Amino acid sequence: MSPIYQNIHVYRLIMNLLYLGRYNKRFHKIIKFIEINNTKKIVELAFGDVQIAKWAKSNDIKWTGFDINKSFVSYAKAKGYDAFEKDIKLESNIPESDLTIISGSLYHFHEFLEKLINKIMSKTKILIISEPIQNISSKKNIFGKIAKRSANISTEREEFRYNENTLIETLDRICIEKYKIETLEKYSKDIIIRISHDQI
Repeated sequence: MSPIYQNIHVYRLIMNLLYLGRYNKRFHKIIKFIEINNTKKIVELAFGDVQIAKWAKSNDIKWTGFDINKSFVSYAKAKGYDAFEKDIKLESNIPESDLTIISGSLYHFHEFLEKLINKIMSKTKILIISEPIQNISSKKNIFGKIAKRSANISTEREEFRYNENTLIETLDRICIEKYKIETLEKYSKDIIIRISHDQI
């Protein structure tokens, strides 16, 4: 695991550098698409930080978070949030929810993404994905070097990244004739996508 993932404060510092001081904006962008009147339970997979958990608590919405990172889970628990140390690749018991969120982590699961999405959609009404579609780690500057060092959450090298075309094509293939997929917004380096059970 990269040292960056071993301390939430170091993680936030690095992410703010990579997002040019707009790290928190990633979460605000997701939150504005949450239908607060129809959302009582949120599950966040590979949650990392607790920004969405904090917002959910302030709006009387039950939040449950799963992450493989023991440090992040310990921090969330210390703040009073319902967080669990789980490897999503192995976890089969995802709780039912009105909304599931995956932010900045989809590339970790690309090899079994169809299985994961089907598993999630069997337990939730809506899945919101926020994913970087510009590969900072390929840049030959200080930001590229930081991104490369911060990429791995496990002992394995993780070099795969989505761009807009590969992400949309992959999700379209997975969702065709099963789920409705919508691009909600593109901003900076990220794209926000909603998957639901409503057929087009």
